[in-house]
Amino acid sequence: VVDRALNSVRSISRATTLAPSTPSQNKDRVPLVLTFHPTSLRMQSIILRHFRQLQRDATTKHIFPSLPLSAFRRDRSLRDNLVHSSTIPSTSPITHGTFPCNRRRCNTC
Repeated sequence: VVDRALNSVRSISRATTLAPSTPSQNKDRVPLVLTFHPTSLRMQSIILRHFRQLQRDATTKHIFPSLPLSAFRRDRSLRDNLVHSSTIPSTSPITHGTFPCNRRRCNTC
């Protein structure tokens, strides 16, 4: 198996290997973006298994002209929840320096 693969690689010229390739643009594939979770893989397999039914239905065959392209986004981690603060910047001007607090019970001022 390895010798067969090496022979097929050696048969390709260096010029064709180094030539820039253009990626194929398949415009009619609808992206199916799911947040990654172990059950998301089951969702993808269910859609692939029942794709023929989507093609037969009159309302969904225009939405899914070909097999949907599955993509997974990263789920929010504990770090994302802890690091990013959701504080709202104050619109009042910041007074620099020392000044009395003007509280009745304050013995320091």
